[in-house]
Amino acid sequence: MPPSIYTVTLLLGIVCAVLWTQPAILSKQRIFVDDSNVITDSACKVISSVISSEASVHYPGSPEYRTDIHHWSGSAIEESRCSIQPADANDLGRILQILGWTRTPFAITGGGHSLNPGFSSTTGIHIAMSQFNKLQHNEEEGTIDIGAGLRWDDVYGLLNPKGYTVVGGRVNGVGVAGFILGGGLSWITNERGLTIDTLVSCEVVLPNGTVVNASADVNPDLFFGLKGGFNNFGIVTRFTLQVFPQSDIWGGAVIVPESRIEQANQAIVNFVDTVRDPKATMNIIFEYAEGSMNAIVIVFYNAPEPPAGMFDEVLHLEGGVVQVSSMPFLSLLAAGQPRNTPRRIQDVAPVQSYSVSLLNKVANETKYWGSYLEKHHSGHFFDYVVEVFLPDYFNHGSSSSSAWPADRGTVHFPINIAFAWHDQAHDKAIYDALAQTVNKLKTDAEEEGQEVENASLYPNIVVAGKPLEKLYGSKLQRLREIRDVYDPTRVMDMAGGWHF
Repeated sequence: MPPSIYTVTLLLGIVCAVLWTQPAILSKQRIFVDDSNVITDSACKVISSVISSEASVHYPGSPEYRTDIHHWSGSAIEESRCSIQPADANDLGRILQILGWTRTPFAITGGGHSLNPGFSSTTGIHIAMSQFNKLQHNEEEGTIDIGAGLRWDDVYGLLNPKGYTVVGGRVNGVGVAGFILGGGLSWITNERGLTIDTLVSCEVVLPNGTVVNASADVNPDLFFGLKGGFNNFGIVTRFTLQVFPQSDIWGGAVIVPESRIEQANQAIVNFVDTVRDPKATMNIIFEYAEGSMNAIVIVFYNAPEPPAGMFDEVLHLEGGVVQVSSMPFLSLLAAGQPRNTPRRIQDVAPVQSYSVSLLNKVANETKYWGSYLEKHHSGHFFDYVVEVFLPDYFNHGSSSSSAWPADRGTVHFPINIAFAWHDQAHDKAIYDALAQTVNKLKTDAEEEGQEVENASLYPNIVVAGKPLEKLYGSKLQRLREIRDVYDPTRVMDMAGGWHF
C-alpha cells in the first residue's frame, strides 16, 4: 500500500530539517535557481519512497532515464537529476506535494514534441507521463478517454479501423497532452473546430495533490483555463474528447520544383479565395534543404473523393510530382512523418490573408535563409508552412469558452517557420535569423494592409520569450486569477512553459 499523506509529511519534515542547515539553498532564489543539487537529489529519494510499486524513479545512465527525457528535437533535451514515471493520479499528487514543499524545478513530458528548451525538460526532476496510456472508446457517449502519456498515433490507431476519429494531430509522434492544452489545429478543424472545442472533460491533479475533474459543468473556470492555458493549474492525466464518424479520406502531396513555385502560389491563392467546403484544406511547405528549394502542397479532402475540379489547378501544375489517392485517415498521418534533427526551433508569423505577392515573399525568405544558414551555420533544413483554414475556423467555440485564442472574432492564419541545424555553437545565429524572418513577414503583411500586430499567436508553435499578451490578450488577467485559485503557492511556476 502506498504511504499515507502523514508518511509523506514526516519524510518531508526530515528532508527539510536536514536542508535547514544549508540556508543558502532555502533562499527565495531557490525557487528558480539551485546552484547545489542537494534539494533535488533529496526530493528524488523522498519521491522514490512514497510512490506506488508500479511507479518508478530512474537516474542518469539507465536506459529508462534516457527514454523518459527524450524529445523529438535534441536541442529540447535537458539532463535532469532523476526521472519519474508515476503510475496513477495518486502518485502524481504525492510528487507535486514534495516538489511544492522543496521548491524543486521539474518538467512534465507527454509526447516530448515541444521544441522550446525548458518547456517540457529540466535540470531538476523530470516527470514522464508514459504510464498514463489508457484508451477507452465510449461508443454510447460518443467520446474517448485518452491518457496524457499517449500520442495521436495511438488514438487514431484505435478509432480509425472502427470508422471514427477525433480532432487531433496531423503527423506521427505528436503527444496528445501538449497539443490539446495548446489549442490543437487539425486536418478537420474547418469542420469541427480546434481540439479544445471538442474537449468534454479532464482529470487534473492540482498542485496540492488533490485529484479533480474539470468540464463545462464541474470546475468550469479550471476547464476554461486548461483549454489553451497548458500546465498553469496542475497536471492533466486524462482527456475526454468528442468522437466523430470517419470514412477514408482523399489526399497526399504535390511536389513543386523551384521554377514553378510562383505558378503554384497563384493556384493556391485561387483555392483559398474560392473554396468554402469545410471538408477541404491544404498546407503548403516551402522547403530549403541540401542546396535546393521546392514547395510541397499537401492536399486534404475529408471523404474518399473530392468534388470534381476542386484541386485541379494544383494537381496539374507543370513539373509537379503528384502523389495523391484515397486512403485511410491514419495513412495520411504516416505520410507526414516529421524528420528527426539534432536541433530545431520554430515560430509563427500570423497573417490575415494570402496573396500571390505574399506567398512569393515567403518563398524568397525560405531560399534566402536556407541557403545562408546552410552555408554558414550548419543548417539542416528550413520549412515555412503556410496553414490554410476557412475564415470562420474559430467559430466552433465562443471567446468565453477557452483561454486561447484571445479573440475569436479576429482571425489570423499561422505561417509556421521551422529551422533545423546541427551545431549547438550556431544556436544564437539561428535564433536571430528566425526573429528576423518573422519580423520581415510581419512587415510584408502590414504593407498589404493586414492588421497582424494584435494577432493571437498559436501557443503550440511560438518560440519562447514572446509576451503572454501576444498569446492570450485581455484574457490574461482572468487566467492569473484562476491560477491563484488552483495554484496559490505557484508550484507550477517551477515547471517550464507559458506561465501566467
